[in-house]
Parts: sequence; structure tokens; C-alpha cells
Amino acid sequence: MDSAASICVCKDQGAFDTLQINGDFGHVNVGDGLKLKVEGVGSVRMKLHDDTIRILKIVRYVPKACSNIISLGVLTMQGNRYVGSGKWCKVYRGSNLVLQGVKMKNNICYVDGYSMKRSEVRKTDIKKKVRLSLNMK
Repeated sequence: MDSAASICVCKDQGAFDTLQINGDFGHVNVGDGLKLKVEGVGSVRMKLHDDTIRILKIVRYVPKACSNIISLGVLTMQGNRYVGSGKWCKVYRGSNLVLQGVKMKNNICYVDGYSMKRSEVRKTDIKKKVRLSLNMK
């Protein structure tokens, strides 16, 4: 999770639940001044520390990115808030914890969970699904 990022990025095509690759998606500027080509846009399904399933929508597929990024700015524009305290960075929707990550020595915050392909989702998991998207209620 990154408070300085303006978009969500995934470099691993296999991590996408849905992915549109036909079209011109432009470029993304990275910190060292480079422009990287966005090769698609889609959604990434994540299984979190508490076994809930979250779907992050409007994620850019950038295979040349050096890491996957969840923009805390995007999440706050969607009505969430985040709190960085001690070794944790937590994202809340109202009083509900929706995402958390562990801060490392370099102040990078890693999500406490993993991405999962649609084929890995069990029917019981679908009942727990929550969407992190612009349409989030």
C-alpha cells in the first residue's frame, strides 16, 4: 500500500480476476521519471488475513512495474480512511477494517493477504466478498 501512488498497479497478469487488454491504456509515470506502458485494466481478487475476499477494481496492468501497488489515495477517495500506527497500516470503511498491511523498515506497507485467481475461489468464499471500488456501498 502506498500513500504517494495515484493509481493501483499490478505487474502480474496471473493475479487478475478480470483483465481487459484490448485498447490503449496510456502510460504511468514512476518516481525516477520513467514512463511505463499500461497494458490493461482489470480487477484483482485478494484473500486477506481474516479469510475475507476483497476485490480491488480499476487496477492497471503494468508488467514492467517493480512492484504491485494499492493506492491509499484511491481508497480514501472511495470513502475509506487509513491509519498508520506502529507496524500497521489499516484501511477502514466506517468502523469496519477492510484492509491491513505490515509496515517494514523502509516504510513500505505490505498487505496482509494474497491475490487469488478466480479458479481458487470456493463457493463459501463468495459469501464473504466485499468490493473495494468506486461503486462500493
